[in-house]
Amino acid sequence: MLMYILFVLEDVLDSFLPIIAVIAPFVCAILIVLFFVQNKFKTEKEKCDVIKEAVKNNYKLPTEFYETSKKRKKSPLDSAVTMLILGLALLISSLINGVNGHFQIIMTTVALVFLLIGISRLIIHSAYKKEKEKNRLNDKVEDTSSDDE
Repeated sequence: MLMYILFVLEDVLDSFLPIIAVIAPFVCAILIVLFFVQNKFKTEKEKCDVIKEAVKNNYKLPTEFYETSKKRKKSPLDSAVTMLILGLALLISSLINGVNGHFQIIMTTVALVFLLIGISRLIIHSAYKKEKEKNRLNDKVEDTSSDDE
């Protein structure tokens, strides 16, 4: 009887394994997002508590303390390098994996798409950088010519 129960339980677990394998990455992603949101709220609450205690005890806090943290503006170069690294990682993974057939073709195609996007963003970044440098030099030349007059 016990063997029969274990056999049935094993069949039930085997039938749930594919479902768990599909759901697990999404659950992990949700847990990671919840962790970051909870951490952000916790730090904001602690900051508010410090401000409340300072006001309560008539303590003057620096003005920088009241400012919200400003996020660093992402450079286009950052996204270009990220796309290039992602494309290279996918390409190497598809070549090392050794799986032949449609999956490897799809994986290589996706890797090449990321590589091409990264290369195009890198080209755009260099073009904007050259244009910005050219404009800056033109502005300097105009400033010096107006000073001479």
